[in-house]
Amino acid sequence: MPKIDSTVEKLNAQLKAANVGFVIETSQAGRWLRLRGIFPAKPGAGKGTPHNQRLALGIRNNPAGLKIAFAEALRISGEIALGRWQWPEAPKSEPDPEPEPEPIVTVGDWVRRFELDFWQGRDREQARLTWEKDYWNSLKKLPSSEVLTVNLLLATIKRYPVGSRTRARLILVYKQLARFAELENADAIAMVRKGYNSVEGRDRPVPNDAQIWQDWQELDPNWRFVFGILVCYGLRPHEVYRSNYGLLSDRVVLIGPKTKTQWGKKRPRRVYPIAPDHWLTYLDSLVPELPKLRAAKRDGSPLNNSDYTVAIWRAMRHLTYTGYGLRHAYAIRGIHRNVPDAMVAQWMGHSVNIHQQVYQRWISDRDARLALGL
Repeated sequence: MPKIDSTVEKLNAQLKAANVGFVIETSQAGRWLRLRGIFPAKPGAGKGTPHNQRLALGIRNNPAGLKIAFAEALRISGEIALGRWQWPEAPKSEPDPEPEPEPIVTVGDWVRRFELDFWQGRDREQARLTWEKDYWNSLKKLPSSEVLTVNLLLATIKRYPVGSRTRARLILVYKQLARFAELENADAIAMVRKGYNSVEGRDRPVPNDAQIWQDWQELDPNWRFVFGILVCYGLRPHEVYRSNYGLLSDRVVLIGPKTKTQWGKKRPRRVYPIAPDHWLTYLDSLVPELPKLRAAKRDGSPLNNSDYTVAIWRAMRHLTYTGYGLRHAYAIRGIHRNVPDAMVAQWMGHSVNIHQQVYQRWISDRDARLALGL
């Protein structure tokens, strides 16, 4: 009886739960992995009907190899169900004690296995946009026929400008891919993120308070409440449509998930205003209603954060700044009022480290004024 270790047992339990008719086994010496289950008859074999057989994968028994074997079990099971699978012309052997070189695994191979791993435990309909927008758009930039290495991932990242959102997204996705493939020095990918800065990297215009107040009065009345929330509470534009305004009379906006799929990964948070008193009085006078947007896209998929951001941008496109410019003005106003950095960072929904990096020059000026008693 081939040896089955505890990790293999866990994977086999997942295969069983997914109704995949295979189990993963190790070779007698424990060095190699193979599949056992009902396979079609081998060409030229005496027995012509599908029956219980073993398939040598040529994959070593290690953590990365187990992930590959699991993905292969899912792939082969699907191909057999569709009548597409055929025995390899030269079945892989299990050479003990003289192992053959490990098969070359390309970027395309790893991306397919990474995708299979991504879908484990996820609802395809709910997570489809996340995969297509956040993952596949980054993964398809890689050359599928080359060998996956950290240097290849870094070279692809460096093709995009420092400070760009594309570069930041590539770093997040490629870091996950490198760790999934257990590449050496995978943490080097995270280090290039230091060049990303969401304010200075994109050089967004930041309006002053006088300009904000004037633009607010002249804005389309249907959008003044939205503008006021951005101004006084510093929300990300899409968060305006993701918030609860039931405590607005108490000067609190609640941003919190109904479901993880709808709201993303940001934790629920309470946000407080940083604004002159007459701004808050004016906001109180407005009806707390959001302009109605279409319920879904033309293809029937639900609206995402970008759709909400674009809708708000269209209403403000005549201005010299964006909704994020108002968010930055909120942060800078907090610095000038000596609100603790940790508190403002919490209200804005990012870390203190990010807050201090992004707004360093305003923070340094504040600290200098406080030290000199100015």
